[in-house]
Amino acid sequence: MTNKKNNTTHMICHTEAIETSRVYLNVKGEIMIGIDMEKIDRFEHWTEEGLKRIFSEKEIEYASQFENKLEHFCGFFCVKEAFVKALDDDTLNYSRIEVLHKESGKPYINETPYIKAVLKEHFKSRIEISISHCKEYATAVVLVE
Repeated sequence: MTNKKNNTTHMICHTEAIETSRVYLNVKGEIMIGIDMEKIDRFEHWTEEGLKRIFSEKEIEYASQFENKLEHFCGFFCVKEAFVKALDDDTLNYSRIEVLHKESGKPYINETPYIKAVLKEHFKSRIEISISHCKEYATAVVLVE
């Protein structure tokens, strides 16, 4: 957030339990960045119904093809969280933020009519994302401009 008195930018960090650490940097202006990191074991006990409330059919299909599918679900969740943080808008519907992959394997947020409307509302036109995961954690960075 920018402090209007001295025009400085601050990074806000907050931890929501031992299992979950969330960090975000929200720069008001041309470029906004959201970052999220989650422990993968957070998703171990999610039911199929729980997954369907957050993830699209395409996301579930993609993640389910891997032995380490929880890493992929967690990465997708991190993208959704980071997107919300980048826009500083906690009213967004996570189930309507869909992460897909290009033929190259690069992930992207599907620009559905809902996402296009969100971008327009926030005077933004471009989204770039990056996801990383290992056995214990997943993280994602979302840039919106």
